[in-house]
Amino acid sequence: MSGANEGSTGERSEPVGVSDNDRKYYSIDRAREALGYDPVDNSAEWDGDDHVA
Repeated sequence: MSGANEGSTGERSEPVGVSDNDRKYYSIDRAREALGYDPVDNSAEWDGDDHVA
């Protein structure tokens, strides 16, 4: 099987897709590389419904 979840060594991976938050727990580098994932939100820029940044 070949596809986006297959790494260069043929091993499967599960990239994490989360918002691009300043204090994110998981790295989204693999999702960016393998899937072209490009999140547009950062929770640090919001205060409830108000965009503050």
